[in-house]
Parts: sequence; structure tokens; C-alpha cells
Amino acid sequence: MATVSKRSWNGPNGDRKSAWRVTWMDHAGKRHRQQFSTKAAADDLRVEVENQLRHGVFRSDARKMTVEQAADAWLDYCRGRQVRGERMTRMMLLGYEGLVENYILAGSPGRRQPKANHSRTPFSDGIGQVKLMHVTPRTINALVERVRAAGLSISMTRKVVRALHTFFKWAAGQDLIAANPAAPVRVIGRRDEGEKKIAVPAKETVKALIQIAPYPMMVRLVFAATTGVRAGEQHALRYRHLDLQYGSAKIETRVDAFHEEDGQGAKTAAGNRTIPLGAAVVELLKKWKANAAAAADDDLVFPGPSGSYEVHTHMV
Repeated sequence: MATVSKRSWNGPNGDRKSAWRVTWMDHAGKRHRQQFSTKAAADDLRVEVENQLRHGVFRSDARKMTVEQAADAWLDYCRGRQVRGERMTRMMLLGYEGLVENYILAGSPGRRQPKANHSRTPFSDGIGQVKLMHVTPRTINALVERVRAAGLSISMTRKVVRALHTFFKWAAGQDLIAANPAAPVRVIGRRDEGEKKIAVPAKETVKALIQIAPYPMMVRLVFAATTGVRAGEQHALRYRHLDLQYGSAKIETRVDAFHEEDGQGAKTAAGNRTIPLGAAVVELLKKWKANAAAAADDDLVFPGPSGSYEVHTHMV
């Protein structure tokens, strides 16, 4: 399947030179060659290539392409999806770019150095220069250990691993690698670490807040408390989503921090849902609509002062 041969030639000064060449054919019939200065190194490659060919996992691009080169191609793919609105928001794209630049490719020569700030753990020991063929679960687990040693939190480390999982899944789909090396990697922390659950206020607290809130805020709070919608979903709600005759609200879109609305749906497919509204909420919304400056089907139910999307920080 793969052969090792010695080749000799005369150098520019007439001195005799030699090297060991590994030659093999891949499953597509393409010939590959690689040269080494020692027979031991050539034999090591021969064994590795034969093993990959035997198990059907040989990928020629993986031998030449680095993680950095593949990650740049993946980010370009993500940018294209974001422009086309294919389930890739600007917030998601910025998140991927930050994780790639700050941790996965950190320290690669020629990369832009992210601006230091209080929210980013300084790190410069990524895997950008590693060839794709050399990335294994051990490689990623070692990266996890390095970012944790640098002080990265469990929740942020998990985001790095999730980004790697998505990236390598794309690379496998492009036939750059045979399998996703991030698939078996798990980030384990203490029981008191990780993402914290939101502490929901007691009903008495919510009721007291609603009772003292000014009318516009009161309506917003009642709708949020009785429906359980996410903030971005409530800010993107339009009158066509309300059925005030039968009492329901359809959730099928959301808006992000950049005021970009995801018209393809809510955060997940399961997030597209119809929520029943109680009689008291329906009456409240009817009065709200009757007094609204604009209440056409495509108008926002809860607009900001300018008539556009509510700025969540202003609402808070």
C-alpha cells in the first residue's frame, strides 16, 4: 500500500546526497509522496498511512492543512450563512470569531492580537499550527487543560469545546477529516461550577412589582410573567402574532442585541410555539392595542420610544 525507497543525487558542489521517500496511492487513485532524511521517519509515516488507508480514514488535505487554515475557512462559511440569514445571527458569528481568535488560534504567528479587557482571560497557547491529521481528542483535552490553567471559567471552556465540536463537524462534512475529534471531549467541573440557573422571583415579588410599575412597564411585565417568553421574543412580537379573539400569542421570531430580527424562527425549532393567554391578559392587550400609536399587523406590540425595537438595557 505504501513503499519506502532510497533516492540519491549529486548536490550543487558535487557531494553525494540521499533521502528516504514514502510513496502511496489513496483511495481515489491519487499518488502521494513525502521525503525524509532518515529511514526511521519514513517507516513511521508508512505505518501511519497504511493504517489510515486500511481503516478508510485517510484524508490528504488533513496532512497539509493546519487548524488555523481550516478554522479561517469555517469562519468564512459562517459569515456567508449570516449574510444569507441561514440560522446564523451576528451575535452567534461574533461569538464564534471571539472563541476562535482568543483561544483556539491564540498565539498563532501573524494573528491579530485581541484587545485585552477585563472579560477575556489572557491566553496564547492555542492549536492553530497543528495539522488537522494530528488533532485527536487528546489534543483538545490538552487545550482544555491549558485554558483552565490560564483561568478560563468552566462555562467559557465549554463554549470553546462546543465551538470546536461545530467546527470539526463542518470539517468532516467537507471531507477534510474523517471523524470529529471533539465529539468525545467533556469538560468536567465542580458541582458548584458551570452555568448558573436563573433565580425566578417569587410570585409575590412579581405581583408587587407589577402593582407599582407605570402603565407601559406594567403591561410588559404582565405579558412576560404570564407567557414566559424570552426578552428577544417579546421585543420582536408583532400584532399579527396575537389572536385576541381566541386568546393566544404565536412566537416565531426574535431580535438580538444588534436589533437584527431572526425571521427564520425562535432560538430553537421547539421555540416556535403558540402560547394561550388568560382572559385578563387578553383584555389588557386589547386596551393596549386600542391606545397604541401604531397597531397594524406588522407593527411591534412593545416598541421602544422611537417606535423601533425596545432596547433591553433601557427596559431593565
